[in-house]
Amino acid sequence: MRRVTDRPEFLDGPLDHALLQGNMRDLARINRLLGGVALSRRALVALATGFHALPRVGRVDWRSKTLRMLDVGTGAADIPDALLAWTSKR
Repeated sequence: MRRVTDRPEFLDGPLDHALLQGNMRDLARINRLLGGVALSRRALVALATGFHALPRVGRVDWRSKTLRMLDVGTGAADIPDALLAWTSKR
């Protein structure tokens, strides 16, 4: 699936604040319902523990780990927020 364009994304243009907020809520809902948060959590565990530990989510001593993450183009920042909330419980 190759698509190259020089046109800016809809969200990169001028938008009404209410429309933008609604779109960000929709993106967060899509990420939650279609597994974007869960997939990102699994990837975070894989990065923190090595890929061999991927099926054993939850067996990581998060207190002894430091992992920095940069989410480029984060949109609503719902995935980093969810990951931060999840790791702070561990």
